[in-house]
Amino acid sequence: MQEPTHAVRSASSTGGYWQRFWRDISPTSNTHAVWIEYNEDLLGKGWYPYTLSQHGNKIYKTNIPDAKTKQYLGRITPSGDRYLIHNPVYRDDLSRQPLTIAMSRESRATGVQQAYRSIGVLRTNASTVIAPETRDRYKNHGFSYPTAVQVEGSLIVAYSENKENIWVSVVKIQDLPEELST
Repeated sequence: MQEPTHAVRSASSTGGYWQRFWRDISPTSNTHAVWIEYNEDLLGKGWYPYTLSQHGNKIYKTNIPDAKTKQYLGRITPSGDRYLIHNPVYRDDLSRQPLTIAMSRESRATGVQQAYRSIGVLRTNASTVIAPETRDRYKNHGFSYPTAVQVEGSLIVAYSENKENIWVSVVKIQDLPEELST
């Protein structure tokens, strides 16, 4: 595992926990899944590398697909809903699209928030025109390295296209994907 997202705190009457995601960058036997780590230490001292055992860290494989790309985990205020921005589709040519936003909405009845039950596409159809290589083999077609910040009622998302252009998308929080009723 490598490159964890920044941590997001979920508070509760019993104390709450921190959560962050990891990506599997194994060159062989890659799981193509997002991994998750929990930490109940209020000051965040229970994270890897402070705790060096998998179960001590509480790092687990999720069923969220991943293309071995950088992810971004965030929390909407004041609702506490979490979002994960990443590339869920692995391709042999290593292209990175679509770039998506998955939502984990807090259950209003139970206060439990674990599952990401809705997803929306932020960007797809990256330009096929790519500048000549300057870093030999390190450019991938598509969208990479997302980061986001909430500004009032909008989520401002920055990301690269083809590892050379920076784009910014503004998504109204009210337009983020809702959990579908079953």
